[in-house]
Order: sequence, then structure tokens, then C-alpha cells
Amino acid sequence: MLLQCIRRKRFFTRLTALCSAAALAGALPVPAVTAEADTPLPVISIRNGGQIGNDYQYAVISVSDETGEADITDAASSVRLRGNSSRRTPKPSYKIHFEEKANPLSLGDGKAKTWALIGNCFDASLLRNYTGMLIAEQLSGLPYTPNCRSVELYLNEQYRGVYLLIETVSINKHRVAITEQREEVENNGYLLEMTCYAMEPMFCADNKPIEIKSALSEDAETAQAQTDYIRQYTEDALHALRSGDAGKAAQYIDIGSLVDNCLVNEICKNADVGWDSCYLYKDAGGRLTFCPVWDFDIAFGNATIPPCFTPPEGENPYMLSDCLDDSNSWLCCALRQAWFRALLKARWEEMLPKLREVPAAVTAEAAAHSAAYEKNFTELSNNIAAFKQYPDDSDRPCYTQAAQAEILAGWIETRLSWLDAFYHSPEFDAGIFPDENGNALPMENELAAKTLADSWEHCPDLSDLRFSGSAAGDSNIVYFDKLQLIGGQPYQLSFDCTCTGSANLCCQITGSEAPDILCEYVTADPETKSVALLFTPQQTDWQSTLHISATGSGTVQISKLSLTKQTAAPVPGDINADGVTDSADVHLLRDRLLGIEVSGNAAAGDMNGDRRLDARDLTLMKRMLL
Repeated sequence: MLLQCIRRKRFFTRLTALCSAAALAGALPVPAVTAEADTPLPVISIRNGGQIGNDYQYAVISVSDETGEADITDAASSVRLRGNSSRRTPKPSYKIHFEEKANPLSLGDGKAKTWALIGNCFDASLLRNYTGMLIAEQLSGLPYTPNCRSVELYLNEQYRGVYLLIETVSINKHRVAITEQREEVENNGYLLEMTCYAMEPMFCADNKPIEIKSALSEDAETAQAQTDYIRQYTEDALHALRSGDAGKAAQYIDIGSLVDNCLVNEICKNADVGWDSCYLYKDAGGRLTFCPVWDFDIAFGNATIPPCFTPPEGENPYMLSDCLDDSNSWLCCALRQAWFRALLKARWEEMLPKLREVPAAVTAEAAAHSAAYEKNFTELSNNIAAFKQYPDDSDRPCYTQAAQAEILAGWIETRLSWLDAFYHSPEFDAGIFPDENGNALPMENELAAKTLADSWEHCPDLSDLRFSGSAAGDSNIVYFDKLQLIGGQPYQLSFDCTCTGSANLCCQITGSEAPDILCEYVTADPETKSVALLFTPQQTDWQSTLHISATGSGTVQISKLSLTKQTAAPVPGDINADGVTDSADVHLLRDRLLGIEVSGNAAAGDMNGDRRLDARDLTLMKRMLL
């Protein structure tokens, strides 16, 4: 998993900037700022007598506000490194744990023990994380957004630069305010994070790793029951959303939070939208709620690989095709639904006046503390030229934090205009999503979608994927790994192939376990041949591989390569028509046998084919699940 994470992070060249400023509340902070108005930032001093590592170490912390007045003096605490790839940078982020609850700079809505200092080492503007929180704070569908502001950090009396002081994502009546009943199962609250860095306790929803961030019972049996419960609930919620039935989805999901979560990620074009820091929670008696948002350092045009993420125009493929390992399954399923797009459009129209204030707020924050922001680069010898977003012959400045803030603000302005035009287009209503050049993204062909998301350069024509190679020895003509295949979903792999000489072509799709061959085809036919292979994975697999190779001599040409979902045959027992038979269907069949009217296809509960529903069908369904 670590190698996978490191390889994936190499895809992204980190650029530009954003991070700082006042506690978020009410109207957007857009002060009229002049050069004379430039003020220092608050200062946080951490003293621990040595280097800070991965484990908590004792430290004392002092905080002073922008006037120099003491806010916290020598508070006992523990500090450690936080984050993943950022830990290996010269400007890592830190997590603070006060021994007594505190509210430094009166930043939060109340006191708490845990806080974070974000280094923003990949963001030359130092403002992207701040801007993401600024946008989220305006959206009432997100019950909680972390408060944050920029500070200067001194570690053992040495200046460490400008950091973002921010509330951590934690259970607290002032933060994620959910029930904590550690010995309860259904009557407990659960805080979750969808992340490819997930550690125990964790589970998978359609093989997407989700870490349980809230504390479970110390009793192993109860803890397992809690894990099983929230796993099943989360999977049922995802399947209900994938089914396309708005009513079913609303039974499991707080749809308003999903709409607002989608809106934030739409605006910032977040490259990490499905990889890490995707938080959701379920309170006792409540539904899955998609908040708080977190981590925007490679958003707002600050990712160049794949190239589609840099321009403010165009859609985010990780929000549209759930065949990608970086995809956010929830947003991919939601945006495919006309009813969800209608909700998103209505929310957009409601929020657009406030959103148009964001660019001015960004430049105002940069100007309000310009000296402190520039000091971060001059004293730390940061090479801001590495974050340049324009070609060498451009006359636009890039080498100061103020210029980076202007670049960020301009990117947001263009993005808002593009989204407004797109949301009011017939393409959006029809579920057709354009790239930055205005061409429809090839979301139906999952191989084309993966080529688009993983390539360093755009393939010339994604509508007709073409590959060729020599068959001398044993050569790979086509190789796609980490394909995301859904269990029980029929697929068709199709292509045209031509072999010359004595070339032999072999095509295989395998699951994550090497012997598990899902699909296979072999030919030595020299004539052009159209191939269409149907297969259905038995279970969801997020590590499948397509491998087309050739042996012998001559050449092999592949064209029109496509992997598409097919209309699924009815699944026995799938009463709610979400594509799988699970505990939700058991509950529906039980209710039906008790005389309670249920929605969906009750006839699918006829497990023994005798054309009537009775206790035998319920028993057979339970046995099948076990």
C-alpha cells in the first residue's frame, strides 16, 4: 500500500497557493486592504528540546495574537507529525494534543484538545486549504466545517514559516457532534474516513477502504459487531445510491450534505477527491452525512498530472467514473442521476452570489498579512519559481506569494463562470460532462476513462483507443492495471484486432488474485476480427488487470478497445433493485411477510421459484448471505 501511495503521489507536481486568515463565520471576510493595513500574523511557539517525530512527544506551547499579546502561555501538550506524503518534506505538518482543552486565538466554536498545524508545503500561495474551508463554511448542508487561520510557527525558537492553524476532524460537541456510546452498536455514532491510507479498524465498501475514526468498544466481540454494522450500513447506502432511486438513497444518506460536498469539490476540482481525507459520519438514528471537507492542497489548479486538473475549465474524471482507483464512488454514482443533478443545479443558483465573493476574499487575506506570507519564502529559501503556472515567455508575475494569490483568485473566477455556463447547458441536464477542451469525457468506456486519468498527455482520440506492437518474443500490447470492477455487474470487453505473420494474441482480464481469470481470449487469425467478450465478476475488485500480449513474429494492431457496463440481469433476492442482495433485502422481505407494504420488486424475493413468498424464501435468502 505504501508503494502504491508513493507512486500515485508522484503523478502530481504540486503548485500554487492558499492558506490562512480569520475564523470562518457569517459573511465572507472581504476587507478593503491597503499597504498600511498589513498586519503581523499570530505566533505559535512549540518547545520540546528536539525533533518532532511520528509519535507524540511532550512539549510546551505558547500562543500570541497579531498584536503580540499572550493568548496561551506554556501550555502542557504533546506534538507529533501528521499527514502522509507531507511528512517527508522540509515543512511538515503537526498535530497538537493539549493536556487541558484549549481554544487558541478563540478560533473554534469551543475548546478541544486536538488541533493541527498544516504546512501547505505543496502550495505556493499558502491559501488553498483556507479557501476550501471558506467555501464550505457558506454551505449549510455541511453541519460542520473546521475553523482555521494562518499563523507563524516557531519550533524550539527557530522560525518555521506560515502554517494554517485548524481544528482537527474529531468527535466533539463543537465539531463532529455525534453520539458516543462505545458499548452500543446501532445506537452509537460513527466517524469515518474514506482513504487509501486506511488502518485498522477499517472496512471496505465495494472494496474502497474506509477507516473508522471514532473509538470502538474495548470488548472484541462488540467492536466486531460495531464494524460489521457500519460496514453493512455504508455498503447498503452506496448500493442504494448506485440504484438511481432517490427515495432509497435518502433512506440512508443525508442528501443535502452530499450535494454540498459535491459542490465544494466541483468548485475546487480536487485531485484528491477519492484518494484521501473523504470524511463522512453516521449518528445514532441518523443517516450518512458527508462532512467535514478536508485537504485542498492539490486543488484549485494545483495539480498538473493528469493535465485535466490544471485548467479551471472541464470536469473532474475522479467524480464521474468509478472505474478509477482515485475515484469517489459516492459522487460518481450521484452525478449519474438526473435527480441529483437537478438538486446540485438548484443549490448552485442559490449559493452563486456568495461564491462570487471568494476571489476577493483570497486576495484580501493575502494583502492583509503580505509581509508574513512573503517572509515564509524569503527566510525558508523556498523556490517559488517551481510553482510557476505560466510559460517562460509569459509576462505575468509568478514569483511572489501575492502573485500566487492573484493566480488562485483568477482561477476561481474562471472556474465559477465555467461551472455556471455548464450547469445551465443541455449537456449537464443530459448527463454529458466535458473536458477542458469542451469534448465529452468518455465515461462509458472505462478503459478510455482510465487512460484519461492516468496518462501524462491526453490520448489523441479516446473514442477509438488504438495500440500496436511487435510480437517478437513476448510483448505487452495493452496493459491496464487497477481496474475497478463491480461484483454482479455484467461487462463487455470489445476490440478489433489484426495479426500479421505468425503473431498470436492473448487477452486476459484477471482479478486481484492472479489465478482468478475473469475473461480470456486467444487468436492467431491474420484477418481483422471483431471481438466482444461478456463476463460478470462475482465480487467487487478494485485491483483487476487487463493484459493483451502477443507471441511469435509479426505485428499486432488493436483498435476500438472498450470496456463497458451492460444492463444487469435481475439478481435473485434483490428486492430494492440496487444490483445486490444484502441485509436491506432481508429486511424488506421480512416486512412483506408481516403484511407491511414495501417499495421495490417484491417478486425478486421468491428464492425457490414457487411463485409465492413465504418463510422458506426468507430462510433461503439468509442462507445465501451467510
